[in-house]
Amino acid sequence: MTHRPAVHDHPRAHVRRLARWSSSFRLSAAERDVLAALLQGKRPIEIAAEREVAISTVRSQLKRLFAKTGCRGQADLIRRVLQSL
Repeated sequence: MTHRPAVHDHPRAHVRRLARWSSSFRLSAAERDVLAALLQGKRPIEIAAEREVAISTVRSQLKRLFAKTGCRGQADLIRRVLQSL
């Protein structure tokens, strides 16, 4: 069985790969922040509270993430990111 890198494995390499992945989809800084928080296991309501924005803002950013990446939801988005890292 091969080892699949966890989100927390090799933080610098992970950050570089995530940055490349994000730029390939032309994600905004806010969308990248939301994605990074999701990868840390945070829920949208927690992301909104930490960023001091309305939950509707985070939901809009998630919808844009899904549209840009062709994902159908949060689980699909996280799976696709982790498979690419």
